[in-house]
Amino acid sequence: FGTSATLAASALFLVTRNLGDGLRLFLAAIVLQKIAGWSFAASAVAIGATTIFYTYMGGMRSVVWNDCIQFVIYMLGGIASVFLLLDAIPGGWETLMEYADREGKLQVFAFAPPPDSTSGFWGWLVAYPYSFWAGLVGGAVLTLGTHGTDQMMVQRYLSARSQRDAGRAIVCSALVVALQFALFLFIGVQLACYYSFQPDIVFAKTDEVYAHFIVHSFPRNTGLIGLMLAAILAAAMSTLSSSLNASAAAIVNDFYLPFRRAPASPRHALRVSRGVSVLFGLLQIGIAIWATTFSETVVANALTIAGFSAGTLLGLFLLGVFTDWVGQSAALIGGACGLGVLAGLQFLLPAYTSITVAWPWFALIGASVTFVVGWLVAALLRMVNRLA
Repeated sequence: FGTSATLAASALFLVTRNLGDGLRLFLAAIVLQKIAGWSFAASAVAIGATTIFYTYMGGMRSVVWNDCIQFVIYMLGGIASVFLLLDAIPGGWETLMEYADREGKLQVFAFAPPPDSTSGFWGWLVAYPYSFWAGLVGGAVLTLGTHGTDQMMVQRYLSARSQRDAGRAIVCSALVVALQFALFLFIGVQLACYYSFQPDIVFAKTDEVYAHFIVHSFPRNTGLIGLMLAAILAAAMSTLSSSLNASAAAIVNDFYLPFRRAPASPRHALRVSRGVSVLFGLLQIGIAIWATTFSETVVANALTIAGFSAGTLLGLFLLGVFTDWVGQSAALIGGACGLGVLAGLQFLLPAYTSITVAWPWFALIGASVTFVVGWLVAALLRMVNRLA
């Protein structure tokens, strides 16, 4: 599509990736704040600075190997949480299952709205983010966007020995992520059951529940609190390090090197990349501190941001893959319209109507609008050119 489209897509990735990962840093900083007793700002700076350091020193190899180690640590922490929560819940497993069954926590798939729903099937389908259909359709498009167009994921594929190895990694990650989600969703059910016996404890945000349990209910002087702190920091830092590396690569390759008059040596490009990764790390720390002003759960905000970028970028990629006559201007107009529609759904629609659109649909809507508008604009331009 040309330089302008490349810069626009790269800029969209940089903005949304750093916003989303700044919010992920916020979640990890809550835990460190609760456990260490530091201020929130000091907690965010400590996590961010540590991640900046090893990303700066080690590059992509450091990111990949640290991710592997961190994955093992936070899975061990999650498994430890399961057993500790079972021990802490009065009545153990039987009480947990009774509570989960009574509260509908054992329902894996939601194919239709609950009987007491007043919004009807279509209203529920559009607004409820955890329906089977939103997960199957919206989630598939979101994953296609994040795993196919996001530099943070693509840089991992490019680090594999071959295309076949990269493909195997994607397939294996789908299985691992499913198990990982099941583990932490089960922990969520356990936390809900545990705190149902403590009605006097009220949380301003659900983001704080897990941290509260770790601080107040984990056994002392056993090393388990340290394990869980390491697990949660590992989960956050593995994402942040990849994000810093990907953001630096995007800036250097899409903005800096193409506009540099003289060719840059590899040493110079590495030096610039390291400096940029530090700047993005500082930016994400600032976003995490800013997120303390949010009224809604930060998890939902991070997923919504992912839908904005994944949908629009996927639409641009689909225009490039499935057409050979849509040009740069049409693609840019399509991308702008895709972002505009998503912004209207997120901010204007709830403000002026009672309608809300769940975040899993954002990637599908953004990709569809970008592709259709880009295709129509290109067709219109061809028609005008023929008439001229």
